[in-house]
Amino acid sequence: LYKEAAADGVELDVAHFFAYLWSLTGTAEGASLKAGLRMSWEAFWGEPLTKSQGRQVAEPLWTVAKAVQALQSYVSREPFLRRAQIIVCCEPLWMCVLLHAAIGGARLVVRASMCLLHAFSHVFGASELGAFWPLVRAFAADMAPRGAVSAAARISAEMLAFQTGMRVPYVPALSLHLSNAAYAPKTADVLMFRSQLPSAPSFRRLLKLIVADWPEAPRIVDMPQGMSFADISSF
Repeated sequence: LYKEAAADGVELDVAHFFAYLWSLTGTAEGASLKAGLRMSWEAFWGEPLTKSQGRQVAEPLWTVAKAVQALQSYVSREPFLRRAQIIVCCEPLWMCVLLHAAIGGARLVVRASMCLLHAFSHVFGASELGAFWPLVRAFAADMAPRGAVSAAARISAEMLAFQTGMRVPYVPALSLHLSNAAYAPKTADVLMFRSQLPSAPSFRRLLKLIVADWPEAPRIVDMPQGMSFADISSF
């Protein structure tokens, strides 16, 4: 994507904020993201977002008002964010609502994939919902009519419609970031993409039973934690 933009005479300067590497840890893509990370989640919020990342605090540390004020102050002092023409926000979605309350929506583009309140209780707790919902209504009224919010999955779009009244377009990923990982299978093996869904273990057991009774079945390879796009394309 960057190469295509450069070819069109567009200069892109990219930085990341509050991002986790998740399953990109140990990959070239993860290293690139980490190199551009100007503020970690822990450095700003004071505690990891999830237990998998080391979160230990049981009681929420923030109020909604304090968070909006902190984001407003940080953006006004951060050189990259001050000059950025576009700020893309995704997960957690509630932080996009707070960022909108802090700086407005003129430069903001939001990509929704998880539900609105995912991990909200880790930072604020249910007592802050009363302060949060007016910000959601302001976010919806400003961003939805301008088409500044899209959903990565149909269920995400439906959840937003049910919770907020926002009707946002479902826009599937175009996978432009995979331009350097052309599909080129080297074996007949089939890569089983990693999943932490509750139904995943049962599905894997069922798949093994099917494969066991299918002489011509391809070999199923479980995807390890952290795998480059180039390696994925070889299956």
